[in-house]
Amino acid sequence: MSIRFDRNTRLGEEAFGNVFLGTFEGRQVAVKTILEAPGKSNEEEVLRQLNHPNIVKFFHSEKDEHFRYIVLELCDASLDQLFLKSDHPKKYHGPIPRLIDVFLQLSSGLEHIHSKRFVHRGIKPNNILISMRRTDQNAEVTIKLADFSLSKKVNQWGLFELESTILGNKNWLAPELLKLNMPCENNQDYVVGVKIDVFALALVFGYLLLGGEHLYGSSQIVKNIKEMHPINMEEIDSKLRDLYEEKLLLKMLEDDPGKRISAIQVVKELTSIKKQSNDGSNALSYLTRSNSNPYLSDAAKISTESDKMEIFIKRNAPLGEGGYAQVFKGVFRGNNVAVKRVEKHLENVREEEIMKQLNHPNVIKLLHCESDEQFKYYALELCDASLDKLFLDSNDPQKYTGPKPRRIDIFLQLASGLEHIHSKKCTHRDINPRNILISATSNSQHGEVTIKWADFGLSRTVNERGTYTLKSDIKGTQTWFAPEILKHLMQGIEYRGDTMSDIFALALVFGYVLLDGEHLYGSTAYQIDNNIMNKNPINMTKIDGKLRKFYEDNLLKKMLVDKPKERMSSTKVLKELTNIKKKKLGNLPKLYR
Repeated sequence: MSIRFDRNTRLGEEAFGNVFLGTFEGRQVAVKTILEAPGKSNEEEVLRQLNHPNIVKFFHSEKDEHFRYIVLELCDASLDQLFLKSDHPKKYHGPIPRLIDVFLQLSSGLEHIHSKRFVHRGIKPNNILISMRRTDQNAEVTIKLADFSLSKKVNQWGLFELESTILGNKNWLAPELLKLNMPCENNQDYVVGVKIDVFALALVFGYLLLGGEHLYGSSQIVKNIKEMHPINMEEIDSKLRDLYEEKLLLKMLEDDPGKRISAIQVVKELTSIKKQSNDGSNALSYLTRSNSNPYLSDAAKISTESDKMEIFIKRNAPLGEGGYAQVFKGVFRGNNVAVKRVEKHLENVREEEIMKQLNHPNVIKLLHCESDEQFKYYALELCDASLDKLFLDSNDPQKYTGPKPRRIDIFLQLASGLEHIHSKKCTHRDINPRNILISATSNSQHGEVTIKWADFGLSRTVNERGTYTLKSDIKGTQTWFAPEILKHLMQGIEYRGDTMSDIFALALVFGYVLLDGEHLYGSTAYQIDNNIMNKNPINMTKIDGKLRKFYEDNLLKKMLVDKPKERMSSTKVLKELTNIKKKKLGNLPKLYR
């Protein structure tokens, strides 16, 4: 098995299995073990179809004779751990976003679930996770829905048939479930809808507003839900109650599911509340910690003329600039994001189409796109740094100083992401260290670093043979071009574009990492281009001897073959790296891995 986990480090227990701390492809993960049996959870099937920043990520699954093992994104805590006593060993002491942003993130995630025609059925605080990503300046926190073990597919009207018994914690169930006469008698079928999730989400909102108490009391909760008596509503802080009770909570807590608002209406209502009110008060001070940064900095709206825009941009926080676009920090539905801004006349429809096809942990995620009269805006997953910033001088203010994965794990993640890109009949075409991003998550117990492919502005779709028509105006970073592209550019040699050019560029990146920031073919643009054309990687001998022994013949030379058709594919690169990690690096000191 490629999954490793420690049965002594249990993170939690869910409806159909236990969750342990583990590792997969060089990253720390959560591993859920499920007993293989007929009629058990279809959680994996559900998770494979969901792709949203506010839903826990599914990475992989395997099985043996007795168990199925599901590899999931590792988070820092569950929402209930926020309200444990201060001396409790499992209490979450990290930051939490503003209340309005927690609500927006949760409702956005739920709206995505319902849009894919699924019902969650298990919404409660311990199935909501907190994921913290530390940056140089602050901590960015994302709230995620988890545990899809009770989830089911729904029909076009959002309805599904119940089992013979009601599953789940009754204190977090909608009244239409609690009022059913269960178990079913006389083969009677009970049908309910996705609005049960909306009611449960309102209970979670109340739980947060009340600092960890249930909206329907501490005892006789089920009775109070059935009788429509949220006895703790009046205990909510008056300012927050004025904001949320009439506009949101009562609409979500409707006894009749037909009158209850939908998840998409919850998102719209919250967006309206955020726009119309100043929710930056300290009303949630009971949630903050001395070491936390709970409030997002104020963000300027992209266009004050449009009430429909959902992306907010921080114009005073630029992240980068290229020939065709600028990138800023921003906010989308309560999540910190990177916002790529492109002038309308330079809009790249192909880039957007390609990114919408890609769904992989090692590929940057496109979350949303929209436009105004001047610009097209892309909300992208926010990362910590690009790969080149790892090798800046120690006194450079832009140097990345966060956690770093082992070299083998950087290579595995990059190869895995590139294989996914190629499997979707796409080629990247602009592989270089600046277009590779580092996403780090850190907390007191676990650390996770993910390497991601970014910038698909030059990407193209390819045919069944992996080729495409190469135009004369070649763009990109010339010192990271494959020899066939340089020959086409400098000597006019005819050539059809090929995914194998990505493989050569990937080998250059591997060499760059092995050489701690030096190029495999030289130090100047002229020298590099000339040496690539003449098949002379002059810096190969500078790679540490032990590392070179493992990578030169087994991998690099096979990726750097002059003829594209003779290079190994991204799938073979991934297999070779897996083999290197398993068979050859086990005895190496960690420094060399």
